Amino acid sequence: DLDEEKSRYEKLLKETNDIRAVIAANEEKMEHLQGLCEQHKSDIRDIGEEADENRKGAKASMDAAQKALQVARAELLDVEKDRRDAKAALERHEQEVNLIKSIIEEERVKTDEEIKEIIASYRIMEKAALDKQDEFNAKIRASMELTAC
Repeated sequence: DLDEEKSRYEKLLKETNDIRAVIAANEEKMEHLQGLCEQHKSDIRDIGEEADENRKGAKASMDAAQKALQVARAELLDVEKDRRDAKAALERHEQEVNLIKSIIEEERVKTDEEIKEIIASYRIMEKAALDKQDEFNAKIRASMELTAC
């Protein structure tokens, strides 16, 4: 009976040692897994912090883009206003040019009429002067003929 108990004791001792070895191996695995878990937690924190920084950077970029868009819209409105003002000024100047052209044309027509009247008056005076000259020349000839005789 003692041999049996000894055998059983040795068997239990061996099983206990095997269990302790398994427990020790499991503790090592558990420590390794806990280390990995801590590493993953650290990685997750780092990724979270990086994501926060990216969000902040993206928000800053979006804010800057929004501001640039607002500035561009304001500049576009200014350019459109300037274009409308320039177009209105151009139309006013075109009206002024057309008015000046019509005034110039009226003055040209009036001047042409005055020139025609002056030329007509000149021709009448010229004819009268030539007639007087002919009459004077005729008197001189007649006077010369009388004195020649």
